[in-house]
Amino acid sequence: MAAQQEQGRANARPSSLPALTLPERRPAEWGIVIGLFVLATAYSLLFRRYGLVANEGTILQGAQRILDGQVPYRDFFTLFTPGSYYFHALLFRTMGDSIIVARTAEAVNGGLFAALTYLIARRVCARWSALLTACTVVVTVLSYGLFAVHNWDSTLWAYLGLYCAIWVLQQPHWGWALGVGTCCSLTALFEQSKGAGLLLGLALGFAVLALSRQVHLKRSGLFAVVTGLVWPVAVAIAYFAAQHALPQMLKDLVHPLQHYAAVNKVPYGYMNWGDDVRSAILDRSLLQTAFLLYVMSPHFLVSALPIIGAGVLVYSTIQTWKMRPARAERWSYYVLVSACTSGLLLCVLGTRTDWNHLIFIAPVASLILAWLLDGSDIRLKLVDPVKPVLVFAVMVAFFFLGFAQLLKARGSVPRATRRGVLRVLPPEDAFGYLQAHLKPGEEIFVYPYFPPYYYLTATANPTAYDFLQPGYNTPEEFQQALNVITAHRPRVVLFQPKFYEDLALTAPSTPLEVLGARDPVTEYILREYRSCAVLNPVNFGGLAFRVRKDLPCPEAPAGGAMPEKGHPKAAAPPWNGAEPREPSQDAR
Repeated sequence: MAAQQEQGRANARPSSLPALTLPERRPAEWGIVIGLFVLATAYSLLFRRYGLVANEGTILQGAQRILDGQVPYRDFFTLFTPGSYYFHALLFRTMGDSIIVARTAEAVNGGLFAALTYLIARRVCARWSALLTACTVVVTVLSYGLFAVHNWDSTLWAYLGLYCAIWVLQQPHWGWALGVGTCCSLTALFEQSKGAGLLLGLALGFAVLALSRQVHLKRSGLFAVVTGLVWPVAVAIAYFAAQHALPQMLKDLVHPLQHYAAVNKVPYGYMNWGDDVRSAILDRSLLQTAFLLYVMSPHFLVSALPIIGAGVLVYSTIQTWKMRPARAERWSYYVLVSACTSGLLLCVLGTRTDWNHLIFIAPVASLILAWLLDGSDIRLKLVDPVKPVLVFAVMVAFFFLGFAQLLKARGSVPRATRRGVLRVLPPEDAFGYLQAHLKPGEEIFVYPYFPPYYYLTATANPTAYDFLQPGYNTPEEFQQALNVITAHRPRVVLFQPKFYEDLALTAPSTPLEVLGARDPVTEYILREYRSCAVLNPVNFGGLAFRVRKDLPCPEAPAGGAMPEKGHPKAAAPPWNGAEPREPSQDAR
């Protein structure tokens, strides 16, 4: 009798938990979702002309190369899987070849992020907490990084994969299982590390639920997942094999595992703040410093959420095992979502753990923020008395940060490029000068690292490398680029004199032996090209406009050309003291 009573109490506990809701079945919820999507997209569009980052040029220039008939891996080097290149090439082919077209697509991604955040959070959270979290994603995350980069595209596929997985949990069907596998595969084709993290996280979540008897994995569902995983990869392999690029593709995709981490190790949540930013925050009165740190606190929260998610995974796993064999659908949901977040965290830990990369998984990790704000299942009793105050403080901090981005965007000025009008902060003066002195389609060389100028000036890079970073690219790759440059002898080189100084901030783990190595490309540029002007580009120090010494400088800008400061590698001979080899016929 006692055993029967105990069993009855055990069965009563999980049944008292409310089941997951299905907001998709309520017309009112669909109205909120559509409204969120429209408003989030419209808000994101406010930032589509603002700013520029180096990685954006990698994707845009790669897409332009594809439009010009080149094939990734075979004709140009890339460390990314091909998804974003072909997606943007398709956009340019159908909608127009412009950076604004690419960023409009990212704004639509922002609307989808908001809608998915609400739909997934609403299953366990009240409407207010799901809505607030969706708004914070848009106001903070996308206003900081609405750039045409592969990271956002892959995050969208990962989010769709999680959404399909939750449907498999709630209403198992082979179609949703096929969607899970397809989204995992497409995520990997847009960014290999994120695809691996998503697959690992979802596999871990379903394994925990299967072992705790919360889900039963049917053979048809498993077959559908495998089919979804295989078909996109099979199509990609067949295409690149037909283009005679498969061996080089495999070699390039392994390249990051061998070289990326060596120069990109940074502390978790690294902010890339220079001394000037730290001084602007800390060299103030105590009250002002406290306020600035409060306004910047969302940066720290974004970094903390994936770690909290790993803790939620452990806690929710324990809860599902406690409730065995009865079905506990809500805790199964927490297991699956937190496992997915943990898998995405692993992909960041394996690449670069600065805040700029953590923000790319923030839309998915924001679900954890919704749980904490709502507090219906995951709660800290010590916080309950002051919970309304904490919720208000968190929301105000997020919106302060988003408002600061709006103010910053308002302080920008328009600059016309051949691929659309951008808004940048003064004293940028590079775009006008470059368009005045570079012909469309002309071959130039940007060195070492800022490929957006190829795309925005509609010029061409004769080498296979749109960027060359010491420690990441090998000496052989630098030499291959040099071989092409010496053969083609482009009229103009855009040279970054302060690049090696900036590496101390952007890639602080670059080995000293790499920084001290001799750079044959720099030595060749300084020997064969004269400096005609030093421009103020976007986001980094002076950009030297250098012309071959057998040619005259173009007409100097108003006020005369700025002098070029000495470069730390100016007097360095080529690597190992060897003279540059004769140019090869193949850049690769």
